[in-house]
Amino acid sequence: MSLGIGEGIEPPDDAEAIRDAKGWLTATMPPGQSYRETIHQASFSAIFDLDAARSAASFDKFWRDVSSLIHPPQV
Repeated sequence: MSLGIGEGIEPPDDAEAIRDAKGWLTATMPPGQSYRETIHQASFSAIFDLDAARSAASFDKFWRDVSSLIHPPQV
């Protein structure tokens, strides 16, 4: 599936170290194109890998926090 980013682009080793994710996405686009949420977000979301995302500590914390709101402990 083509998302419009450069061929062979691999995810960064430490995604949490990126401070300008939109800039990183734009840098991977073909020359003359830039990342735009309204155009690209749906196709990116369609292939989003939750398991891979949970390997990032901040996303895993978000996941646990939302899970506890959806499925609160029984008392």
